[in-house]
Amino acid sequence: MKKLNCVYVNFKDIGFADVAWGILENGYECEFLNLPCGNVKYIEQYVKETIDFFKCNKTDLAFTMNFSPTVSEACKVVGIPYAAWFYDMPVQAVYTPQAKYETNYFFVFDRYQEKEFQRIGLKNIYYLPLAANITKTGRLNISKADEDKYSCDISFIGSLYNDKATAYRDYYLRASSKVRQELDRLLADGYVKWDGKEHVTHVMSQELVDELNILCGEKPSEIIGIPDADYYELKLLCYSLSKVERIEMLKKLTEYHTVLYTGDNDIKISGIDVRPTLIYEEVPKVYYLSKINLSICLHSIISGIPLRTFDIMGTGGFTLSNYQPEMENLFDIGKDLIVFHNLEEMYELAKYYLKHEDERIKIALNGYKKVSENYTYPIAVRKMVRFIFD
Repeated sequence: MKKLNCVYVNFKDIGFADVAWGILENGYECEFLNLPCGNVKYIEQYVKETIDFFKCNKTDLAFTMNFSPTVSEACKVVGIPYAAWFYDMPVQAVYTPQAKYETNYFFVFDRYQEKEFQRIGLKNIYYLPLAANITKTGRLNISKADEDKYSCDISFIGSLYNDKATAYRDYYLRASSKVRQELDRLLADGYVKWDGKEHVTHVMSQELVDELNILCGEKPSEIIGIPDADYYELKLLCYSLSKVERIEMLKKLTEYHTVLYTGDNDIKISGIDVRPTLIYEEVPKVYYLSKINLSICLHSIISGIPLRTFDIMGTGGFTLSNYQPEMENLFDIGKDLIVFHNLEEMYELAKYYLKHEDERIKIALNGYKKVSENYTYPIAVRKMVRFIFD
């Protein structure tokens, strides 16, 4: 095994470091660099600190989740490869000048994302589905207190994007009646539909984009590089759509003990047990102790499978997910996990599997086996290293 000195860079807005487990489990050296900034913008004051850290540790390879222009700049100066593995869409940082550097290696979890990166001229792109930290979840210790605290029929851990949906509402109220009609139509066209089709991309008219630019007071393309229509579709429209969808989905499940863990303030849904966001160590316990775990992703994730799904399955939890096209290739639907395509199907499947415990447990075990054999961090790190150095 080739000896590698690796550095995993963490940021204040990305609070997990499971990739580092995969680095260490492959026998490579791994140091941590925690930058007290976000990963999206280029922040020159941290470039020198990052360069010095790389040189001091004789770094061969740098890793991050998502892409950081700051880290990219440092890697280019030092002359080392930079592996950026994406778990989010869209990622505005890839529209910066640093994204074009030859030292970057992009690992994408969504085929649509792969095509978009190619379209904007990025190089060294490799399709890599996300993973679960099987080593960590295999050491999960469940106490009686945990059972009392986290056990439930159905749980969902995630945001309702309350603040971002409020921004959409502000634009909507100030828009012309014609633009309001188009926004209403776009929301209706995508609402609770997971059929493998694109409902929120390439759908806005130029007239709508132009008016949103006026309402916004600036063009996203001029500020962060992302095309105006893409920004409004994948940010504004998706967030607003997700808030409405997630609330309506939870309302359908009020006859069961359904728990929502969210960081959104002032969220109250009658019949739903709404709790504050969890610390990272609590999340696997919720996945393990929930009879059904909902996995709902933003419509901005066009075809790929979100990290939440792997985390649930990697804990041995039962997964009820909205349909994503790439599930057909990675999993055996109906055997490893259960998927729904609309609101009614979600309700009927939840109702069925809460009544059929043996089937539910068998599917959860199948899902865990599939993830543990194919989608772990050591496996993913080996693939990244081979792509970069072979």
